[in-house]
Amino acid sequence: MTKRICLAAIAAVLLVGLTGTSAATAQTRSQNLFIYDQGAIGSNQPSASVVVASGVVNAVGTDEYVASQPGDPANVDRDTLIFPDGTLSTKLTKTVDQVTPIGPCTVALEMAGTLEITGGNGAYRGANGAATFSQHGIGIGASLPGGGCSHTQGTYYIWGTFTGTLTVP
Repeated sequence: MTKRICLAAIAAVLLVGLTGTSAATAQTRSQNLFIYDQGAIGSNQPSASVVVASGVVNAVGTDEYVASQPGDPANVDRDTLIFPDGTLSTKLTKTVDQVTPIGPCTVALEMAGTLEITGGNGAYRGANGAATFSQHGIGIGASLPGGGCSHTQGTYYIWGTFTGTLTVP
């Protein structure tokens, strides 16, 4: 009888432990991102990008711009963050989007707002989350023959931090 009670107790502990383990993998935890993009002004993709993630996703990847969806307002951008084990789909809503001239053919860029993780693939299938962000950068327009600056040719450099939470089932 004592042996049966011990076995039942062990089975109950294992059952609770296994249930707790699966529930723990789906809990919401902190997520931080550092994103750097550079590219040609007017291009729809960065020529170089690095995404450093720490938290639920702990990896280094890249950033790929995605076309806006029907109904997206002008202050919304969409990106896919690509990591070795999967991707995260994002919706970035800018509440600050400043371009400030700082010299000949050069502007300072400042953006801030919220980031929503709208899904994922691979190891991050079904991911969701939210973050606030602050990005800074510089845009350097090409000099035109005879003076002046091009607003459609040149290079941009943008870097920023994103801090929030992420759930991966």
